[in-house]
Amino acid sequence: MGKCFFKVGNVPEKMYEVPIGKGIIRKKGNDLTVVAISYMAALTEKVINESNKFEGSIELIDPRTVKPLDKESETSLYSMGYSSLE
Repeated sequence: MGKCFFKVGNVPEKMYEVPIGKGIIRKKGNDLTVVAISYMAALTEKVINESNKFEGSIELIDPRTVKPLDKESETSLYSMGYSSLE
């Protein structure tokens, strides 16, 4: 177990790769989409899980890289009414 940004979790012992330009949907939702990177993604996920004030479902997208932006993740924003992140 390791600690990074005050978050405790498993730290891989071997090298691994994070694909550039490939985001991840950390939480599925239909009413609100939040895009957050790095520590803010972890903090946002914690707030979403602990909050019961918002009655809708919140989607959390972590693009993991800013350039190039993941077009598949951006498609989720199109469904929410956004035309582009750029």
